[in-house]
Amino acid sequence: MLTIVVGHLGGNLTHGSGYLTNPIQIKEKIQFDPQAPIFAGVINPIFDQRCQSCHNPDKYKGELDLTSYEAMLKGGESGTSIVPGDLNNSEMIRRINLPLDDEDHMPPPDKSQLTIPEITLLTAWVARGADPDVMLSDLGATDTLVVLVEAITQDLVQDESSHDFDFASTKLVARS
Repeated sequence: MLTIVVGHLGGNLTHGSGYLTNPIQIKEKIQFDPQAPIFAGVINPIFDQRCQSCHNPDKYKGELDLTSYEAMLKGGESGTSIVPGDLNNSEMIRRINLPLDDEDHMPPPDKSQLTIPEITLLTAWVARGADPDVMLSDLGATDTLVVLVEAITQDLVQDESSHDFDFASTKLVARS
């Protein structure tokens, strides 16, 4: 019994508190209040779902805390996490866009990955200046941020983990 408890606590210490349950949890749909700033309503919830299990004041991997806008601007041991308006010097944007097999890719391959719409939204938000106070109502209906926020929050983009394909032929299966 002691081995189970110590193993579990050790796993929490090295992999984060949700390392056993994160892969099997159903991703919560982000509920966005159009009267809330985009950062508080969509950007931070993405970090909460994908990044904050490792990058928080208690775990602090890479000396990076992604639990607040101010901490995000501070960055970590690898450099500035985000530089508003500067994608080339925003370490987070560089890492989320690396190939999955690159050792610097974030999140690590064993963690829940950002979706393409989430990566696109984060990249567009940083490119636009990473304003923590900008609201959808401040932007036009066809603005890139508005379209991306709506796609993520209204499930307009099909979940990449679902597949649309025909069932295998019963005759082919019977021959195998």
